[in-house]
Amino acid sequence: MRRVPMPDPVPPPKEWQT
Repeated sequence: MRRVPMPDPVPPPKEWQT
């Protein structure tokens, strides 16, 4: 088991919510 640095949850781009 190795620890993988999980990236922060990036919010969806505003362009996606049109």
